[in-house]
Amino acid sequence: MAYKVFTNGSVLNASEINDNLMNQSVMVFSNEAARTAAITSPLAGMVTFLEDTSAYESYDGAAWIGFGGGSGILQVVSTTKTNIFVSSSIASGGTVAITDLEVTITPSSIDSKILIQASIFGDTASTEIAYILLKNGSDLTAATGDADGVRKRITSAAMNRATTPILFLDSPASTSPVTYSISAFNRSVNANVLYVNRSAATDNIASQIRGISTITAMEVIA
Repeated sequence: MAYKVFTNGSVLNASEINDNLMNQSVMVFSNEAARTAAITSPLAGMVTFLEDTSAYESYDGAAWIGFGGGSGILQVVSTTKTNIFVSSSIASGGTVAITDLEVTITPSSIDSKILIQASIFGDTASTEIAYILLKNGSDLTAATGDADGVRKRITSAAMNRATTPILFLDSPASTSPVTYSISAFNRSVNANVLYVNRSAATDNIASQIRGISTITAMEVIA
């Protein structure tokens, strides 16, 4: 469709109104579903504004994409945990959710991906602790190792008194809110206690450090 330049006195046919006037303006819709219902056969170059996400998107001939060259970060949601978490005794092979370390993000498109970046400062009195990335309260198995017998599938692990990183690109394929969180797994043969943002020891000396933990979700379009 060629760009139409209108002049004074022009007679507008219905096809010109439909194909030019509408397609050469920014159409406003309450959300993606309303747009899909209204524009059943979009044309490349159409531009819309979605009120629920305050996002401008254009149609590239195959999909609606956000402005910025068709790729980039649409939104960022982050939680920083500075308070201390001390678990109850975790049985061997048991898990515990880390409180106050979660983030909820609502993808603006089913085609969006969510990049999760987390950093957990943890310590234990005896052995290593492993960490698992959770999605809506359940282990995100795509972010863990392959199944192998009864061996526990985890996302990351570290020695005592260490900051453990997690980085994973998820594909929710949904526009519903998604909550990502972290749980800890006791891989010791003995019961264990997890300390987050503090050392296991309580001595009031400089070496008994305090830290922070974070989790960030970024909506990515490619």
